[in-house]
Amino acid sequence: MLDDALRLLESVLKLRDERQESRDRYFEHYVQPTYVAAEQVFRDYRALLADIQQKVESGETRENLIRFMEERRMQELPVRMRLRAILSQRDRESTVFDQRTGIIVRRGRFERGIWGLLLGGLGHFEEKEVFNWWNPYSRDRHTLLSILYEMQRTDDNQVLLSRTWRQTEALDRAWQDVTLGFAELQARTYPAP
Repeated sequence: MLDDALRLLESVLKLRDERQESRDRYFEHYVQPTYVAAEQVFRDYRALLADIQQKVESGETRENLIRFMEERRMQELPVRMRLRAILSQRDRESTVFDQRTGIIVRRGRFERGIWGLLLGGLGHFEEKEVFNWWNPYSRDRHTLLSILYEMQRTDDNQVLLSRTWRQTEALDRAWQDVTLGFAELQARTYPAP
């Protein structure tokens, strides 16, 4: 009887250790590298939006602004593509469709924030302008394409500056969710003693 109890306790302890090892792997192989890539995207977009604002305020021509944005947005494209692929895979595992509202709900704050970084306050289609109904950070269109589309529609610099400010605000809210989600995942993975 005592031997059975000891074997049961040993099995429970082994299971606990295996579960912690699984959490460690999840954090080290998914959460940490995804966070690092998301931070790279956040810093890049923030710098890019600041550069756009500065160029608009200094009276840069539309042609030069468009060329700058088209060239500059390609710099971190591989990182954004990798994040989209990773999150798309995770979404298949952790996305819920809310039947009542017809909105896709991403379960984790961490992933929701990263999608917000990738989408800014905008939609996730790059082929045309769309209205993004499910992005919790904004009701705009697409991170940089929205500004490019606006350049084609108006010569009003205040409209362009407004777009960049709104995108910056949306990115900041998304980054806040990324960092809070990261801290939550870290605390769950490595609880305080």
